Amino acid sequence: MDIAVHEDGAPAWVELTTPDAETSTRFYGDLFGWSFDGAFGGQPQSQLAVDRGRPSAVVTTVPGARRGGWTMYVNVADADKALERVVAADGSVLAELRKLGSAGRSAVLADHAGTRFGIWEAGGHHGSGVVDEPGAFHGGELITDDVEASGAFYAQVFS
Repeated sequence: MDIAVHEDGAPAWVELTTPDAETSTRFYGDLFGWSFDGAFGGQPQSQLAVDRGRPSAVVTTVPGARRGGWTMYVNVADADKALERVVAADGSVLAELRKLGSAGRSAVLADHAGTRFGIWEAGGHHGSGVVDEPGAFHGGELITDDVEASGAFYAQVFS
């Protein structure tokens, strides 16, 4: 199903950071049928994964990384305010808020227990353009040993 806009507080898209984009894009291209369009957000190290003409994910090369990892970005109407709420809820900033050309603004954060996630304030890129189909991001899972504390953190940040 095509999607044009993600609600505030909802997952918007995912990014794979990898030391070897060539291998990763070939693997996920074969697995999901994605094609890749370079320089996402004006960043030459980032490639937009495209699923039948719709944005699906981003693959970013991180030189020197030991392994790859996925980060889920949550849509926010105001990244500055969301960042303040994360810090106030005892979260931390892993990568400062930055502008990605006209695509939007993002930051990589950690919750109270150190779990990595991102925030996304859409500009020209509203996130994944496809949901509920094979090859599309389906959802994230938070594994925590304190469900109550995690629920309180995310409610404070995204309510």
